[in-house]
Order: sequence, then C-alpha cells, then structure tokens
Amino acid sequence: MNTTLPSPDKTSGDAEWYYLKLFNQRKEEASNADESMKFFYTRLQPAVHTQVRKLLKDRPEVDEITNDCFEKTWLSDWKCDSPSELKGYLLGAARNKSLNELAKSRRHTFLPLPEELQAKPPSDPDLEDKRTSMIHEVLTEVEKLPPAQKKMIYELFLKEKKNQDFARENNLPENRVGSMKSKLIARLRKKLTGKDKK
Repeated sequence: MNTTLPSPDKTSGDAEWYYLKLFNQRKEEASNADESMKFFYTRLQPAVHTQVRKLLKDRPEVDEITNDCFEKTWLSDWKCDSPSELKGYLLGAARNKSLNELAKSRRHTFLPLPEELQAKPPSDPDLEDKRTSMIHEVLTEVEKLPPAQKKMIYELFLKEKKNQDFARENNLPENRVGSMKSKLIARLRKKLTGKDKK
C-alpha cells in the first residue's frame, strides 16, 4: 500500500514545511533530495546569489559558489527545524564561501573589526544581511589604504602573522609594528563608525 502523501500546492503555506520534511529525509530517498532541492532552489537561489554577489561583485565565481552552497548542503547530513533556519544556513554558507574566495585570490583583504563579524553566522536573514553589509564596508575601507598598510592588514590579520615575524621580514622594530597596528585598527574603526565624518 502506498502511504506517500500528495505534495501540497507549492504556493500554499504548507509547501515549505512539506519540502523541509523531504529535505530532512533526503538521505532515505533520492527523490526526496531531488524534489526538495528543486523547490528550495527556486525559492532561495535569488537570496543566496545576492549574498554572494555583495562580496564578489561581478566575478565569474558568483554562480559557481551559489550552486555549491546548495549542493554541499544537500550532500551533508545536516537537518533543520524550520524553513527560515535552512535559509539562514544557506546565507551563512554563501558568506563564508565568498570570504574564502576573496582570501584565496588575495585580491582583497579582510579585517574582522566589529565583534559581530567574528560570531557564528546567524540563522536570522536580516542579521545576516547586516553582517554582509558590514563586511563590505570593511573591505571597501581596506582597499582605500596605502599599499604598505594593506600589506600589514593582510599579513597580521588574514594570515595571522605574529608582530615579531612581520617586523623581522620588513626590517622594522617590533614595538613599532605594534604601534602601527594599533593606529591602523583605530583608524579603520573610526571610519567604520563615522566618527571622522563632519
């Protein structure tokens, strides 16, 4: 006897919960994975794509990373409790993959100044959008720095190099590196909080 329930109208309020159940059971039946992927990709791909594009702009990796977020999530064993949690998870994955791509290419630098940027990606889409906007502001300000200061940001924060190693490699006194680092952080904080604006 076939006990499979008929799928609801995809425009109804029950649809997301029906396909979420299929998502959580995707390891049990291949058809569950296919159906839930098709439904949520149609619903959430625009938001995930926008998240990636905010950080990578018009780079060719945007579409690839967007699709990879869905593929890796569906291949994982992770289960979620609500459609909004799934959306937040995908947006967090999009953010992390985009930042990894920026770091790998070394075409940009990333400095996690505000505490919010160091926290685990939230499932709240609004908070995730706010964090992405903050990251973009940080990247924008870092790109405006002189080459020597951009190098310091990259070496000390992205590569997590120690002050003494940076000082030795650049023939600088270690105490001067610490002072320069503190002043640079203060300068970026000031710009990001708008305290230097008249």
